[in-house]
Amino acid sequence: MVLTGPSVLQDQPWSTASSRTAARHLHEALVRVGGWRDSAHLLMGDEYTEDRGILGRVLDVLLPQLTKDSWHRCEAVKLVFAWTLLQVTRPVLSPFLPRLLPPSLLLNDHYRPDNCMLGVGCVHHIVLNTVRTFT
Repeated sequence: MVLTGPSVLQDQPWSTASSRTAARHLHEALVRVGGWRDSAHLLMGDEYTEDRGILGRVLDVLLPQLTKDSWHRCEAVKLVFAWTLLQVTRPVLSPFLPRLLPPSLLLNDHYRPDNCMLGVGCVHHIVLNTVRTFT
């Protein structure tokens, strides 16, 4: 559900009002049954315990589909990536920066304005949620 749900939760040509409602109910049920507070908690885990969330495993599945040659084959992949990224905040985002920034820049560098804007939004979120270090 984490890997497909975001593409159905959003208003897209392949989703309907009823499919979005059903996806939202299923997503809420999964979060509740798993004991997570929300999608962000599911992805990031609990910062004060050993529970680190499933973000790394989600990226393991998504990133092979987000290469220069393959990401455009499935419109939903970019939406799931962006939705996932926007759930992740500081301080959890920083260790994943090497895995999150390349697909964001790839989207940003596309000729279609909607993909470019999606990439800009991803990069903006990364900038706002990366822990600053001073040397």
